[in-house]
Amino acid sequence: MSKLTNTELLQHTTVRLECQLANGSLSVGTGFYFAFQKNETSWNKLAILTNKHVVKDSINLKIYITPLDIEKNPNYTSNFHTTIMIKESDWIAHPDNNIDLCMLPFHKFHNDLVRKVGEFFIFAYNKEYLADNNILESLNAIETITMIGYPNGIWDIANNLPVIRQGITASHPKLNYNGRSEILIDCACFPGSSGSPVLVYNHGGYATKVGDFNVSNRLILLGILYAGPIYKADGQIIITPISSIPNITIETNLNMNLGYIIKSEKILDFEKLL
Repeated sequence: MSKLTNTELLQHTTVRLECQLANGSLSVGTGFYFAFQKNETSWNKLAILTNKHVVKDSINLKIYITPLDIEKNPNYTSNFHTTIMIKESDWIAHPDNNIDLCMLPFHKFHNDLVRKVGEFFIFAYNKEYLADNNILESLNAIETITMIGYPNGIWDIANNLPVIRQGITASHPKLNYNGRSEILIDCACFPGSSGSPVLVYNHGGYATKVGDFNVSNRLILLGILYAGPIYKADGQIIITPISSIPNITIETNLNMNLGYIIKSEKILDFEKLL
């Protein structure tokens, strides 16, 4: 049994995805583990989720793994990476072409990885953490959100840990922003953050919608980052995917520090595809 705290476990829900593309360039994004069965240690229905645009045109995938120590906790002194021959067609796209999500069934290569490198440490979300309608109705219009990932590829390479950022909801979570199953967040969103899980996480207590204070922890997987608005020098505001590869242009684009997240309920659409 792991001795890590909840916040320490959350650091191990994500995986850095380095995708080699057919044109020779590299796409870096964020994936996260999701178990479609309640038991997080059950591998037969475990998947990695990310955005379609992160793995587009990829021909192989490099991921970074944290081995276990003798007490089954993360061994931060010996993390390593491994390259897997996973290409774009191996990812299962969300059945709605307008939803920028895809899934990689983890069990297809987990056992081979264990045989190759030994057991390694991860922590997976499951369906209990999803923000269903009842949970969304219980949230305030303004909630503190936590996003975990690899903005601009930045990470703790020595310990194989992601970067944790915080912001607030910029639209009411219970509503579909602009009529889509999405929520707008106020948080710095950069290339590499694509696919990052966005959470409502409260440690020790939180204020309820009616003003009471609930003395307990709360963890809700609110959604997955995929895009954000860019303010162009000519005054235009455009919505663009949080690209995993910085574009080189001669124009000046300003990040508005807003992000679009796909509501986590859309993860359930993958279950029948496993």
